[in-house]
Amino acid sequence: MVAGGLLALAAGKVMSVVLYGVSPRDPATWLTAFAIVTAVVLIACWHPALRAIRIDPALTLRDE
Repeated sequence: MVAGGLLALAAGKVMSVVLYGVSPRDPATWLTAFAIVTAVVLIACWHPALRAIRIDPALTLRDE
C-alpha cells in the first residue's frame, strides 16, 4: 500500500493535466480509494478464511 501510494503521488503530478476540478492530493479521493481497496481485500479473503477454519487439522495432517 505504501509503495502504491508513493507511485500514485508521483503519477498524480504527471496526470494533473487530465484531472479537472480535483487536486492530485485530494484527501477525500485518497480516503475513498483506500476504503474501496481495503473492502475488496477483506471480501476476497473472507471466503478462503472461512473454508480454512472449517477444516479439521488432524484430518488434514493424516491425509498427508
